[in-house]
Amino acid sequence: MKYIARYAQFVIRVFSGCRLLLHAVAIGATFVLVWTGLDWAYLVYVLAQVPTSLLFVADFLGFAVPILVPLLFFILAIAFRQPLYRLYTEATLYAVLLGFTLSTAIKTFTGRTSPPHFHHGEEQALVDNSYAFNFGFLNESVIGGWPSSHATIAFALAVTLTILLPPRWYIRASLFVPALFIGIGVTFGFHWLSEFVAGACLGTAIGLVVGGYYKKFSH
Repeated sequence: MKYIARYAQFVIRVFSGCRLLLHAVAIGATFVLVWTGLDWAYLVYVLAQVPTSLLFVADFLGFAVPILVPLLFFILAIAFRQPLYRLYTEATLYAVLLGFTLSTAIKTFTGRTSPPHFHHGEEQALVDNSYAFNFGFLNESVIGGWPSSHATIAFALAVTLTILLPPRWYIRASLFVPALFIGIGVTFGFHWLSEFVAGACLGTAIGLVVGGYYKKFSH
């Protein structure tokens, strides 16, 4: 029961206080990217210039990393019987759970249409649907959509662990380079650029809340 209560507490904190600024940035950046046509221009550019293989690598890592990171800390906790690894396991599990559930919940209401790519057929490649938001409840699939769950979870993990782990540049690089690759990589066909920005903002808000909570227990 305490875990459910803690989850609810985290949700409230993600959408309150200084984290509201991050949500404002996500909404404002999306408006600008859609209104100026940059969302569409970016998609047209990456479809022509970026190898499709990078899209699939980023997509795969977006599913694998959220499983492997908590699992790694869980194995370390069992192997070394260190409370700190158990704390990291719990923190990363919350980051993943919040990232997935919150991004999915938001997508059920924003109804953002996914960008056209080769799976939709070449004849659709020049049809600009970047402005297509179908607000309501489940008016569009939650596979894809605004914000990007891949970006949300990746940044939630990166920010959480940045707060908890020692402040070394190589540790931060090892956290944010994969997060950026996952978040930006899925914009090579599956997500709009604005969905990456929104996911990164939501994930950062989650990471600040979860990392900040567990930081006081890590000493």
